[in-house]
Amino acid sequence: AAADALPMRDAFAVVFFVSVGMLFDPRVLVDQPLYLAVLLAIVLIAKPLTAIAIVWGLRYSFRNALTVGIALAQVGEFSFLLATEAIDLHLLSEEARSLLVATAIISITLNPLIFRLIEPTERWLRSKPALWKKIGSRAEAGGLRLNEAMAERVATSDGADDAKTRAVIVGYGAGFATAGTLYV
Repeated sequence: AAADALPMRDAFAVVFFVSVGMLFDPRVLVDQPLYLAVLLAIVLIAKPLTAIAIVWGLRYSFRNALTVGIALAQVGEFSFLLATEAIDLHLLSEEARSLLVATAIISITLNPLIFRLIEPTERWLRSKPALWKKIGSRAEAGGLRLNEAMAERVATSDGADDAKTRAVIVGYGAGFATAGTLYV
């Protein structure tokens, strides 16, 4: 079913981006550069930093936090639906929607480029031992304890098939062809 739906997915993606492009008013770049810069700062800096802090605070590794933060450094498609509803309810002006569309186009365009910064950022942070000790070791230690506990549980398992502690995960498809046993 997924293979049959692939051409439709591509067609809908094209329709989506063409329709977003048609909403774009290039005058907003000249008329409202300060507002656009503020919105871009929120989307490209504040939003990722908030996500990084939350994920890292939940004791995931800093690399995971950085990846999640950068993945969220863009305006999502759902915001266009909200903007349309807000315009219908007279809560948002057409000019504000133009700012949103411009922010979305710029952030979506920059996101793949920002993703390339994960490795260099992590290398730079690791080159600062005092800083890395504060942000890297705390999160890695939390993850390490969990991984060691899981490894110990698997290693001490007697191999008996207990339906309450074993799940078999089998998958097939694009980018996913594996089978394995997960002990829970």
